[in-house]
Amino acid sequence: MQPYSIYTNYLDALNSQELKTICLHAYIGTPFICQITENAVKTLKIYPKKKLNLNYFFEDPNLIRLLDNSYFYFYNCQYATLRSEIYISALFYLLEKKPEWVMEFEELKFKRSDISILIWEICKSIHEGEPIKNTVTSSNLFSEKTIICLLHILNYNPDSFDGFIEEFKSIIKRELLFDGFLKERFSIVWQKEFLLKLLDFTLKTDELDKSTKNSICSFINFTNFICYGIDCDLKTLSSVYKNNYLAIKELYKGNYALSVQYFLDSLKENNKFNTEKNIFLSPHLNYFLVLAYIKDNSEKSQQKLTQLLRKKVVSDKALYYTAFIPACYINKAREETPLIYIKKLHACSEAYTNLNGYAYLFSKYWEMLPECTKEIDQEKDLFIPDIIKHELSPFIEIPEAEKMRLKKIYGGEPLLHSIKQKKQWEIYLEELINKLDDGRSGTEGGNAVVKSRRLCYIINYDYIEIREQSILKSGKWSNGKRISTARYESNDLDDIMDETDFKIREAFYRSNSYSININHALPYLVGSDKLYTGVFSSTLTPVKVEEEKPYIIIEQKKNGDYKVSSNVDRFIDDNYCIKKVSDTHYVVIKLEKKQQFFYNQLLKNNVFPAEASAMLTLVLEKVSEFTEVHSPLINNGETLKPTKCDPRLVLQITPSSASYNIKCCIAVMPNSKKRYTPGRGEIIVFEEISGKYMKVRRNLKAETNLLKSFEELMEENTDCSFSGNSASLDLYDFLFLLDYLKENPQTDYILEWPEGEKIRLRNQLNSSSWKVNLKSDNNWFEMEGEVMVDEDTILSISDFIDLLRKSKSNYIQLNKTDYISVSDTIRKQLMKLDSMAVKQKNKNRISTFNIGQLAEFINSLPEKNVKTDKDYDSFLNKIRKASELEAAVPKTLQAELRDYQLDGFRWMARLDAWGAGACLADDMGLGKTLQAITFMLYKADKGPSLIATPASVLYNWKREIERFAPSLKINILNETNDRLEVISSVGKGDILLSTYGLLITEEEAIVEKSWNVVCLDEAHIIKNRDTKISSVAMQLKSESRLILTGTPIQNYLGELWNLFQFINPGLLGSFEQFYQKFITPIEQDNDKNRQLQLRNIIRPFILRRTKADVLEELPDKSEILYPVMLSDEEMAAYEIMRLKAKQSIEEENKVNVNTLAEITRLRQAACSVSLVDKKWNGESSKIKAFKGLVNDIIKSGHSTLVFSQFTSFLSFASKALDEENIPYIMLNGSTTVKKRESLVNEFQSGKYSVFLISLKAGGLGLNLTEANYVIHLDPWWNPAIEQQATDRAYRIGQRNNVTVYRLISKNTIEEKILRMHEKKQDLADSLLEGADISHKLSVDDLLDMLKTNID
Repeated sequence: MQPYSIYTNYLDALNSQELKTICLHAYIGTPFICQITENAVKTLKIYPKKKLNLNYFFEDPNLIRLLDNSYFYFYNCQYATLRSEIYISALFYLLEKKPEWVMEFEELKFKRSDISILIWEICKSIHEGEPIKNTVTSSNLFSEKTIICLLHILNYNPDSFDGFIEEFKSIIKRELLFDGFLKERFSIVWQKEFLLKLLDFTLKTDELDKSTKNSICSFINFTNFICYGIDCDLKTLSSVYKNNYLAIKELYKGNYALSVQYFLDSLKENNKFNTEKNIFLSPHLNYFLVLAYIKDNSEKSQQKLTQLLRKKVVSDKALYYTAFIPACYINKAREETPLIYIKKLHACSEAYTNLNGYAYLFSKYWEMLPECTKEIDQEKDLFIPDIIKHELSPFIEIPEAEKMRLKKIYGGEPLLHSIKQKKQWEIYLEELINKLDDGRSGTEGGNAVVKSRRLCYIINYDYIEIREQSILKSGKWSNGKRISTARYESNDLDDIMDETDFKIREAFYRSNSYSININHALPYLVGSDKLYTGVFSSTLTPVKVEEEKPYIIIEQKKNGDYKVSSNVDRFIDDNYCIKKVSDTHYVVIKLEKKQQFFYNQLLKNNVFPAEASAMLTLVLEKVSEFTEVHSPLINNGETLKPTKCDPRLVLQITPSSASYNIKCCIAVMPNSKKRYTPGRGEIIVFEEISGKYMKVRRNLKAETNLLKSFEELMEENTDCSFSGNSASLDLYDFLFLLDYLKENPQTDYILEWPEGEKIRLRNQLNSSSWKVNLKSDNNWFEMEGEVMVDEDTILSISDFIDLLRKSKSNYIQLNKTDYISVSDTIRKQLMKLDSMAVKQKNKNRISTFNIGQLAEFINSLPEKNVKTDKDYDSFLNKIRKASELEAAVPKTLQAELRDYQLDGFRWMARLDAWGAGACLADDMGLGKTLQAITFMLYKADKGPSLIATPASVLYNWKREIERFAPSLKINILNETNDRLEVISSVGKGDILLSTYGLLITEEEAIVEKSWNVVCLDEAHIIKNRDTKISSVAMQLKSESRLILTGTPIQNYLGELWNLFQFINPGLLGSFEQFYQKFITPIEQDNDKNRQLQLRNIIRPFILRRTKADVLEELPDKSEILYPVMLSDEEMAAYEIMRLKAKQSIEEENKVNVNTLAEITRLRQAACSVSLVDKKWNGESSKIKAFKGLVNDIIKSGHSTLVFSQFTSFLSFASKALDEENIPYIMLNGSTTVKKRESLVNEFQSGKYSVFLISLKAGGLGLNLTEANYVIHLDPWWNPAIEQQATDRAYRIGQRNNVTVYRLISKNTIEEKILRMHEKKQDLADSLLEGADISHKLSVDDLLDMLKTNID
């Protein structure tokens, strides 16, 4: 009985046309039954008399079992995949039984893939007994599907294994082959010969790691044990398989508890990588697991069995039926038999041939042989694993010797047969006895057993949803899991049901309804805590159900008529009247049959004329014997006199997950229980207060005014809006309401909470609630203190600030139910304190650089509540003196400072006087260099100073120092041969000029030296804290630190932290604290308060002036967007690249080197397709536009700077200038420092009119005021970088108006970049002036750029 024989039977069951279609599909080897196969079928005229419709394949059961399950996903497209084993079987079927079809197929020369041809040739070689030959050379062709097909070939014909392995050793990696085997290990029945060959090969190969080899060997040995009765050596099994093997062995020996324990140990390991927990992937193991639970029958095993049956997948997927059928039906009280599930198991066994035996076994055990398993009985080549054959041995004829062999291998008698089947009446009576025993034990000694699970009922409009709740660790009930109607109707839940639950279920049965109506359940839930509302909410709200006696009231109206009213307000056809008071309050009125008839009759005619008084009196006297009556027509009937109402607006609160729903009702008296709709309903009502009935006349107008005034209060102070008499408030609006009611206790409002749900608002904090102790510790202040919330609650300042940070308003959550309010002033002060504080070891530490804001907070508190030390006071005095410092300009300075430059110099001197560093962030061209030189000249006698600068501006610094401060001695580290000597020898009045690169090269000597002033020019070079240059800079020792940059932040707020960590370490805390406190709130949440706090912290240490602020004499600057329309050919090429980039980014789903490379190629294509595609011969529209623009500028007698970030595109521009005979010079990253100086001088002298400049190489440190035109050939991500380039021309010394052109290709990514410029202003400006803040590019940003206008 070979596994593949059953597939041959499947093929034989087809008619001639179906069989030929399947064989044709296998021969062609198309991935799907689709258009290719359909055309081939038509060509061969397989269906000559009728039109082929491939939907036929989805209707015939003989065909369906040949298809892979994936065909369901492709149904609408008429796609279906042959199962791999059918595919291989069909190929061998063709070769063995239908050679004439092969000849017919080959004559038509169908188009086939290399892999399809290879698989066919392998099958053909095996069939003809010839050596296998490899016809492909690339391993890339071997997909997972192909590998599985090859495994089927080898399993079909194990004798070909050695030849195959040898032939394909250089093409198919061993890992691919074994990965395919491990993935398919449970879905294929492996032939014993194949497994033995694979085992031998696995043991001999050196190409597998130890773990993979162990997994394969263990599986093969265990499979041989299960399928072929070959016993295992425990040493050959991994821990998982060893546990499974021992579990089965102990189970057959009768050691059931030990067997269960081995299975549980195995499941622990399986749970680590299986999505379905506590169940195996193997149907064999699941069968024996359930038998172990049943045989053990301990409380733990029964619990595990119950948990397994709760898994939806166990009853949904036939693959798990080997566990579900015995677990659900062995000796369980069920009306139905397992017939339907055995049929499904048999249907599933067509895909998993190793399940056939289980369908057969179960049909025999339950003494039924359904039609489907009759087919199994008749199949000659049925494959049944040995272990299932052993289980079947009591039911079928097996030779005695074979029975003995199986018993010896597996260690005992068959298991399933040993479980006696009980009769249904026997099972029912046993369960009844157990239930009664449980009832007695549950009340023994007067103490009821507290159950950990129960049923609860959720109101869903007019219906009830049933859920199963469990006790949480907090002692509260969970929200529960919904229970299906089928499960509710079964007996599965009887063990957790109480008397109320049984009554409700009986009422449901009597109703003959598909769902539980609210009228079925509420009468039995009076006083219960198991009823809730909130079916669609994440939290449940308890609902109160009260019982009320029915009563009738008959009053005489002014016209003499008698009016009938009652608390039974509708006709009823049941024993109960259900009245909804609110969403969380219901009233149940029970009526006897006699009462029901009486109430219905009276309510039909609720008004009677005066002449009916005699008859009404007679009726009421009789009725009063069985119901409560209030009427002047009977003796002592008119005992109720109208009482004046004193209405209150009741605010019924229903909490939900994200809001508080308020329903406004009226209580006619302060302590009345009934609730009415404001301004609506009957004027005369009856209330039972303190056991007495009262007749109350409502004031509908007063009620309406109460509601209106409340609506006005809430709409004026919150964002809520009313719908009728209801509103929904968020948490903070609701806290406002609590605050208002607390401050105004005399209002006519009553809060009504659901049971167990209430929020408290404590008294507002004021400054006297704080106590602060401040201690100095080197460059830090340690702040300790406490906040007295009330007499019972005192929090540390640190804990209170943590709570405040989580709050979004002036209401702070203390615990789950308690809040406290703070004033706007205190909140702002505390948030300012939080922005400065750094938490270390549960202590709040504040940098001395934040002394100004810290002093502001301390001064706001009562003096008696604050303790400071002497160091704090002396530090404050030091700052006061520094702020009054008027530093004199050094006499040796050879320049006259402008007013704003003098202010800049004195600002640096004041910060230096109290030990703080400075960031000078003026616009390009405002003389940052001169201000820095003045400051270093001012401090020259304190020691040597170090200036780090980009190579491009190194000699510009040399010239400026020589010009403005000739008394300073300049040493250029780049020009000396003995650098260590120069570093060690510099002293007072010396300046050491160095490029950033040499700081790294000479790191050891430079960081050991003590410097007077360390000045970093273009300091954004150290913006990245993870770079080597940043690390070196942080180690420099200096008395004063100064950084110069026109762009403190170019892309990302984290860059600011690194700059300030250099000039004032600790000011912004650690980077992790800065990220949490500022970067996330500002960049992700656009938190303006955090932005303002950060601005206030850095404001004393950063000085930024723009040209517009200080240079009135600077000429005008015009910026012009110059659109370029690409040709149709360019747009077509661009669109292909755009779609490719979009696909790449969507697949990567993150910003990395690959995605950014795609974006760069797209930007280049927007300039010229030739930059990306070297074969492109078309003209660049942008170069064409550039030519026209430059010609116009030159003809007008002007000069221009031309910038591009792509040096290759600058080369295109230079060729265009050559074609136009326009002389030019060019500067890029390869230009030496000396050459740069020469080029600048040539341009400034007027020798050339066009200067081509690489954006990165020439955007800094150049003075090119000879140009009054600037052309940007392509946009850069950060507009600040482009502005720096423009400022080469637009700076001090420029006499002419400057015009800036930006060439932008229409309908390309360049427009999106420009739009990003508009949305995201420079980060430094935003901190100084409150503009919106930019951030790093995300995946969404990139995909947005790749959208077309149509998208």
